[in-house]
Amino acid sequence: MQRTLHLLLASSTVVLAACGDQAIAPQAQLSDQDVQALVVRLDGTMMGFLDDVWGSSSVSPSSAGTALGDDPRVWNYSWWKTRDCHTAGSFTAEGSGQRTWDADALTFDVASSGTKTRAGCAHPGDEVTITVDGIGDWTHQRHYLGGEAGLSTKGREPTGSWITTYDGAFDWAKSSGENGSCTYELTSTIDTEANTKTLVGTYCDRVIDRSKTWRKVDDG
Repeated sequence: MQRTLHLLLASSTVVLAACGDQAIAPQAQLSDQDVQALVVRLDGTMMGFLDDVWGSSSVSPSSAGTALGDDPRVWNYSWWKTRDCHTAGSFTAEGSGQRTWDADALTFDVASSGTKTRAGCAHPGDEVTITVDGIGDWTHQRHYLGGEAGLSTKGREPTGSWITTYDGAFDWAKSSGENGSCTYELTSTIDTEANTKTLVGTYCDRVIDRSKTWRKVDDG
């Protein structure tokens, strides 16, 4: 009887150990190289959308609001854009906000927010293809000096800090069979005077801290 009890206890210990091993098994992780590549693509695609929207010389009648007062003049607007990902799928963003023109101060300010969706968005990764599906939020503000009353940012001089925030979650899958999920929270800051761009925050439990020159300067 005592021998039988010892065997039962031993068996229980093995089962508990196995269950414990299964409970603490580490989730599949993206490599640091994969994370950095995804961060750059997220920021690059969104900034491309935003530059396209505010660099436009006009806004379609369906998205243009009514100017509120003579000074400052305010336009409400909304937009939607989509782009094919490198290998497959799409990256789509939409947003709304206001553009404000102050004729006395000669300032033009943009404030906006919206959502972004990656659907089956596939890109080459660290020796494999990574496919991402997820939805997130973004906010954006930018400032200009000079120019004339109107919706376009053309002919205006960038000023102050341009700040963009990203946050959300997504599922990812590698062509090698690994898969997992991630969350992120990032802030992109362009210092127009210092001509620098920084991107800081967290992405897939990694600390992100990137800095570079914002735009090329013509020394000639």
